[in-house]
Amino acid sequence: MLSAPHSVNHFRNGKIKYCDLFTGSICLYLQKVTGCHLIYALNQSSSDANFDSEENSSYKRALKKYIKKIT
Repeated sequence: MLSAPHSVNHFRNGKIKYCDLFTGSICLYLQKVTGCHLIYALNQSSSDANFDSEENSSYKRALKKYIKKIT
């Protein structure tokens, strides 16, 4: 399972954090080549999936839902 929550700009503690360049495209390429599972952010988010709680992170909630679905 690849995860690229920082492929877009996001906020942490009210301050913008810029995307980690190319993480989304690298993960998309790896998913295409290997067929692995992948989740990545498409739009700027008001939360930080690596920092905020599940309650405040739609990314974490989507990941949890997907993992439950495939297991």
